[in-house]
Amino acid sequence: MTREHLLSALSMAMSMGRTLGRELREKPLGEDEYVIKIPEGKLSNKLYYHLANIYRELDNYEMACGCYAEMILHENNVYFNKQRNAEGNFYIGWCFANGKVMNQNFEYASYFYEESANLGNAGAMNNLGILYKNGHGVEKNIIRAKQLWEQAVQLGNVYAMDNLGLLYQNGNSVRVPKNLEKAKELFQRASQAGNANAKNHLADCLKAIELRDEAIKKEKQILEEKKKAEQAKKQQDCYYLDCFFLGRAGENFDHYPSVDECPTWDNPYDPWR
Repeated sequence: MTREHLLSALSMAMSMGRTLGRELREKPLGEDEYVIKIPEGKLSNKLYYHLANIYRELDNYEMACGCYAEMILHENNVYFNKQRNAEGNFYIGWCFANGKVMNQNFEYASYFYEESANLGNAGAMNNLGILYKNGHGVEKNIIRAKQLWEQAVQLGNVYAMDNLGLLYQNGNSVRVPKNLEKAKELFQRASQAGNANAKNHLADCLKAIELRDEAIKKEKQILEEKKKAEQAKKQQDCYYLDCFFLGRAGENFDHYPSVDECPTWDNPYDPWR
């Protein structure tokens, strides 16, 4: 089933006054209870948009999707608005991804997220990126996920900042090398914008950076100690060789010179000099 077929099905279910296999639910708003009836005949794109928002507040996902579908089907309406259209596609995609209409279907969700993302909706870019990362409804593609999250980050989406930060924190072989500094920057931006998950991830990232720096410092210390040990061994080898050649040359001394006093490889009796 294509996106157009899904839109038609949602629109038809809404216009017939029923949902997709579910009873229409009404929820009280404040002290009053509202029952929304769709007037006969075609409504304008703009009015369908407002009806969809009302149904969203009622948590009536099917009718909200139906109104959005009707709105999207009339893209050439004089009241067509790119932002509203993107919002409608995003909401329908979200409903399919979370099983709010029919059954959970990531493939259907990807249709609408893709369309919404193409219209500039940052939320759709983020959610579509998640589908590509996990291979839900689309072929798994970590590079495509990264591109979508980067686009969403440029538009200020805090969830994309968090997701992209996790990608850099964990790395993905050679495709997305691990980069804790980039992850830290993204987590900081998201947490400053109020994303609670990003605050926790930032703490984990800072701990990872601390552990990494400690490991690097320890590795440097080990290398320095190894270098010193090699130099000391070489100096001691020179010392014994020099003592040997000094003794062979008939030098008289009451004691062997200390390692520091050893002339090392400057000994005139050194055959390898």
